[in-house]
Amino acid sequence: FVIGEEGAEGFKLAVAPDGSFHRHFSFLLGASDESDSDEPAPGIYYAELEMEAEAGYEHSEPFWIVFNYQSSEEDHEAAVEWVAENLADEDHDHDEDCSGDLDGDHDVDVNDLLNLISQWGECH
Repeated sequence: FVIGEEGAEGFKLAVAPDGSFHRHFSFLLGASDESDSDEPAPGIYYAELEMEAEAGYEHSEPFWIVFNYQSSEEDHEAAVEWVAENLADEDHDHDEDCSGDLDGDHDVDVNDLLNLISQWGECH
């Protein structure tokens, strides 16, 4: 997919039954269409990504990869800090409470399932 001004359609990958995966992705930085060079301009670039599942789970919060192409490590670190301070702290339209998180620990896990099972039966 091409990263640009608008979001791009992603891709599918197989994951383990528990939703985990381990993949090494490659990224290619190309020259812009306006450039006379075949090389991309030196600088700091970032990509905003989200994960989602077809099974109806809520999509992830956005996360960012900050790339450094021929810039100083100081500039790269400053860009990483900028992304963390200006993008990562935003509200991304996710419900503050996850309906599956029954124990309020911000994870949907076996403890939530056990909580649900313990309350199964007649309403009192």
